[in-house]
Amino acid sequence: MNNSYNIIVVDVETTGVSKADKVIEIGAIRYNLIGKYINHFEKLANPGCEIPNKITEITGITTQMIENEKTSKEVLLEFWEWIGPLNIFFVAHNAKFDMRMIFGNNLINKDFSRFHVLDTLEWSRKYKLTKNNKLTTLKEYLNIQDDNNSSHRALFDSKVCSCVFSYFMKNFIKPKDTEDVKHILLERSKELKYYIK
Repeated sequence: MNNSYNIIVVDVETTGVSKADKVIEIGAIRYNLIGKYINHFEKLANPGCEIPNKITEITGITTQMIENEKTSKEVLLEFWEWIGPLNIFFVAHNAKFDMRMIFGNNLINKDFSRFHVLDTLEWSRKYKLTKNNKLTTLKEYLNIQDDNNSSHRALFDSKVCSCVFSYFMKNFIKPKDTEDVKHILLERSKELKYYIK
């Protein structure tokens, strides 16, 4: 069995919040266990319908922007290929939503047993840094710059989530070394199946 691990911080933008809604953008950043950047994934996706006005207002993503993109399923399959064969700790803010939208609609019918998930929303509720636990509030608390007004775009939100995760690791969890990081993350994470059942 392969014992190597990567951390992938991921965020999706969607046409809505129900199980019937589709992914319109996915952004993800891969790190090794000591937090060194490896690579990233960023794709718009065509959900096969018009983008609702309220989603455009939140994300800035329009129907015109996605009309020539690959379908949501095709982009999710590309993401699966990008993930590769290693064991993965997925990190997301409100992970149940992101994991369900990526893996929970039978679009990717694979073996998920090598995947574990950590939710920075759960951690922010535990450590109570801010008046609420929204990613935008945590961004302001950590003084993360958003010069291009990119909040609610998938890759930027993944970057913010990465900073939040790193802050919690350094200031509250304080692992001793790489092996300790793996042990702590295995202890504190849940299997992917918990988030998509």
